[in-house]
Amino acid sequence: MSRRTRRALIVMLLLVIAAGGIYIALTWSPHEQVRIRVFPEAHESDFVGFVKHHMLVENTSSVPLHVYVFRRDGPFEHFGVPFYSMLSREDRIDFQQDRHDVIPPRSTLPTELFTKGTLSAAAPPESLLCAYASSTKALAIQFLDWCYDSSPAFLHPIIPEVRPNIQVVPCKPAP
Repeated sequence: MSRRTRRALIVMLLLVIAAGGIYIALTWSPHEQVRIRVFPEAHESDFVGFVKHHMLVENTSSVPLHVYVFRRDGPFEHFGVPFYSMLSREDRIDFQQDRHDVIPPRSTLPTELFTKGTLSAAAPPESLLCAYASSTKALAIQFLDWCYDSSPAFLHPIIPEVRPNIQVVPCKPAP
């Protein structure tokens, strides 16, 4: 193989690697890309002691977002849907990894929020804590969690943990 051909192949390989790195860097962590609109009326839920609020979750970014959990920004006894936390690997270990909503780019997802309380005293939340990740980051979370689950215990300390983005989102009234 000639020197010129070898250089051309190396340059093309480096360009492909750089393009992949740039894509990951641009889609890894969209910042504050979730908006929430809550309908003011509350409804009875199938869960005893909880009230259901309908809401619209909007993704304003150009990449799909995987939304893991909503909860009130306060005491942890106020849960959102789904009823689990994706904030750390220890919290995730007992739950199914694929239970989350994917919101396509620049679109809205209708969903429900369950809050503790009675129907007569129910008020829509003023803000919610939202855990979400881009598709690129969600794949990394799934892969690293699979490595953690599949590896022997002595390797667990060296497997990095990637966490979803955490954002306190103000709730606006729905149209």
